[in-house]
Amino acid sequence: MQDRARVTCTAKGHADCLGALLVFHEDNGRLAGSYWQAQCEKRDDSIRFLSLKLQEYTVPSSEYRSRRPHAGSVMASISEESSPVPSNSTNGASSSERPGVNPTALKAAERAFQALSDRHASLCEAVQTAEENALETEQNIQAKSWSLGVLESWSLAALALQQHGWSQFIQTQNRPANFGLPTWTLSMYLLCCRASLLTRYYLLTPGAQCQLD
Repeated sequence: MQDRARVTCTAKGHADCLGALLVFHEDNGRLAGSYWQAQCEKRDDSIRFLSLKLQEYTVPSSEYRSRRPHAGSVMASISEESSPVPSNSTNGASSSERPGVNPTALKAAERAFQALSDRHASLCEAVQTAEENALETEQNIQAKSWSLGVLESWSLAALALQQHGWSQFIQTQNRPANFGLPTWTLSMYLLCCRASLLTRYYLLTPGAQCQLD
């Protein structure tokens, strides 16, 4: 009895699994069918669009034959117009002998062209000069920025020495400011003070040169 129940339960489980697989494959089949149907519709739309574009550029044979002689005459006229004209050095004919050519207008056009060429050359020279000046100015700005950074660092060192090292040294020694100080301390203080003054002068005078000799 128990064996029959076990076999029945196993068979029912297999049937449920097969039913679930059947539903899964049916869903996948429907999805695949809808995908390929959409692709086919898209292809048909593309073919229809290309056919319409082709019809726009398609003409009947009779109209094409009627257009060919006219197109040939147009191309012949264009080739005649674009053919080079013999120069003065070749045929020795002057511009005054050519029909439809005004010598005064031709000379005026030559003068205008020469003026434009001279103007173009002067503008190119001015642009080159401006670029050289801009490069020189940029180099000067970089050099002054570096010098200003050095001066600012020395000024900060002078301020730090004034606010901390110098006053603290005087208070601990209980002596006048110019009495009994080590030589290197006094030299450092004087150098920092000079750097501070140079920094202020450099900031107030844009054309000043930085020197820390």
